[in-house]
Amino acid sequence: YEQPVCDSVPEVSFKRMLQEISSDSRKVSLIDVRSTEEFRVNPIDKARHIPMELLIDSVDEFPEHETIFFVCQSGKRSKDAVRQLLPLLPDRKLYSVKGGIDAMESGLENISNRDESDLA
Repeated sequence: YEQPVCDSVPEVSFKRMLQEISSDSRKVSLIDVRSTEEFRVNPIDKARHIPMELLIDSVDEFPEHETIFFVCQSGKRSKDAVRQLLPLLPDRKLYSVKGGIDAMESGLENISNRDESDLA
């Protein structure tokens, strides 16, 4: 089952997401939409964990006027998350992290091992 070519879900690379977080961490959020078990096995530092099935119910908790990056294992669920949330959060910049954690572990960047204490 292929996605249509006109799929308009905004995506960024892991590297680009890290650049955005580094440039203005106060206005950026990272949401991990993997299952609780996946998150427990391989957590991402500084990511807020909201499983896909709870995402829509958590919409009111997202800060206003903030850039929000969504990540999952392969990029599919994070893309679905952005697709679902775009109509509900028109004033936010929402991005799916392309390739998800698999892409990160393939050699892009490993944010779990980075010193990101300035993101607190």
